[in-house]
Amino acid sequence: MNPFHPEGIRGSGPPRLLFDDFELRLDSGELLRAGSPVRLQPQPTKVLEVLASRSGEVVSREEIRQLVWGDAFVDFDASLNFSIKEIRRALGDSATSPSFVETVPRRGYRFLKPVKAEPEAGEPPVVPLRPLPSPESRRWPRLGTAGLTLALLLLLTFLIGSRLRTVPPHPLQPSPPAREAYLRGIYFYRHEQYENAAAALLEAVLRDPGFAPAYATLAQARLQIPAPPETDLGATEAAARRALALDPDLADAHLALGNILLYHYRDWTGASQELRTALALDPASAKAHDEYSRYLAALGRQAEAMASVGRARELDPASMLVGSDYAWYFYLDHRYKEAIDQGRIILQLYPRHAGTTPQTASKGLFGCQFTILESAWKLGDRQTALGAATALLSQFPKYRQEAAQLRSLEDYWKGRERRIRDALQSTPVDPFFQAQNAMFLGEPGRALDLLTQQCAPQGMWLTFAAVDPVFDDLHSDPRWGQVLDCLKLPADAPARKAALGQ
Repeated sequence: MNPFHPEGIRGSGPPRLLFDDFELRLDSGELLRAGSPVRLQPQPTKVLEVLASRSGEVVSREEIRQLVWGDAFVDFDASLNFSIKEIRRALGDSATSPSFVETVPRRGYRFLKPVKAEPEAGEPPVVPLRPLPSPESRRWPRLGTAGLTLALLLLLTFLIGSRLRTVPPHPLQPSPPAREAYLRGIYFYRHEQYENAAAALLEAVLRDPGFAPAYATLAQARLQIPAPPETDLGATEAAARRALALDPDLADAHLALGNILLYHYRDWTGASQELRTALALDPASAKAHDEYSRYLAALGRQAEAMASVGRARELDPASMLVGSDYAWYFYLDHRYKEAIDQGRIILQLYPRHAGTTPQTASKGLFGCQFTILESAWKLGDRQTALGAATALLSQFPKYRQEAAQLRSLEDYWKGRERRIRDALQSTPVDPFFQAQNAMFLGEPGRALDLLTQQCAPQGMWLTFAAVDPVFDDLHSDPRWGQVLDCLKLPADAPARKAALGQ
């Protein structure tokens, strides 16, 4: 993309933008100072081109987004902030006392130096620069009405991104800054610091837009961040699809895309294809086997789910998360006594010490205790259920006093309802958890209302509504078919057939 208006030049030579002792070559994207190259990554170079070609004007962030990234990209705000930072580094500029790029609060950026456009040596002189066209005149024609689908936006993202350079031959062979950012991201990811991992991996792909493994792990990290804004989903999917466009054999990218298709779009066929491809590419991945087992469990194929998670346990026997899924599948299969037994076995593998339990292990601990709680509730074993509820509250320091004072299971459900309502004041809560707690409180009508009226893509756990025994009593209600349709559950899924008595 060349935002410099081509009609402002006479002659065929590509123009150069000259300012101070710098030269920006628009054909090659090179920045030189007094004839010597200055390192600047491709995207910051394009941002500099936009600003310098409109010297003296305030260029809004939205205009820059349209001209450089189009209608979608991986985390635009972070991308632009990174680009401005890199431009200032390359020019020796300061954000607080700018000589080249001024930040105009709440409006955009202004290039401060006079700029002269010249063709390459030997070409005719130039006429003055014409202003750049507005973003509206550069947009793609509208396709239909405001209901332009996310899939189309992502296709445009891919088409824009496909202009960038191709993947390096090995994930550790890109430029040193990109490689260092990638390794930091991997370190944070392995230590379950997912927000730090995402930030480092975003830096890696900004420094090297062809770095396929960084895109793949970026998508994985973003999916692990608790309760990310739903607006981030498109950027996460774009990262996964960009990785696959660069390298179709990246198992992690297929895994990330499979989870997006399953939990956010309920695309069961597409999810199956991506998850199975991930398994084929990396059959020794415990994570891939575990994720595929969840897909099987959500369909009601519990025997296959247990076989798949069993393989994951063989590959990673110490994983609390895999172990908790194994116990949970007994509960989903209505084998409550076995679910409690398995949950207790898993809990004994990893004694909890405050402040030292990794995030994934904490999820596994929580999952085991909740499986025990639900199974005991279904069996009418209130003592075991209350013990599990107390353990769940004790897992969080801010609820330990409440745990110490807990005297009945009903008090736990009421406290959980209060926490859900408090959370709803500031962030979306998966409709599954809201409906689940309504069932625990003996309010099936409200539960069914929630499941039919909040058919929302942000509900990852809503994917399992058709197979969770907590909703068994709703299956005879005529509206239960609406829930199955909301989940887009395939007609041949065992969970649909069982729920409809087929």
